[in-house]
Amino acid sequence: MDTDELFRQANAAYEKGDFTEAFAIFTHAANGGDCHAMTRLATMYELGEGVPADLSKSIEWDLKAIAAGSRSSILNLGLTYRSLGKNGDAQKWFEKALEQGDGEAAFELAKLYKLEDENSPLIKKYLLLAVSAGDLSEETAKEVQNWLAKIG
Repeated sequence: MDTDELFRQANAAYEKGDFTEAFAIFTHAANGGDCHAMTRLATMYELGEGVPADLSKSIEWDLKAIAAGSRSSILNLGLTYRSLGKNGDAQKWFEKALEQGDGEAAFELAKLYKLEDENSPLIKKYLLLAVSAGDLSEETAKEVQNWLAKIG
């Protein structure tokens, strides 16, 4: 069975809430080279879905996914590092995601700069980059617009 079909089966199990089955199938697809399955494994390890939560394994799978061509794992890795309080590492990965055109990463960078200095001009710069990327979720786009309205 090809990795695309394995991914579909794993995703179906995941959507039904059968995380143990989904994890097993995603693992099989990931070991076959499917970068999307690798990204899902990283998320499942992060959230403890079907396996005990393990951020080091989450990071390991995100790195494998990035090496296999996943763009979303670049942003996810930044989010994981930020959750660990490693803002320098988070910033590095958010910048890499932004280089790939990920508008969500620009918003995450704005959040980091706001933590450092609420009046930093970099906040507005990254908010504008997030908007111009054109790939924000509806929820994030509203949040970015609210931030922009507050800072003028």
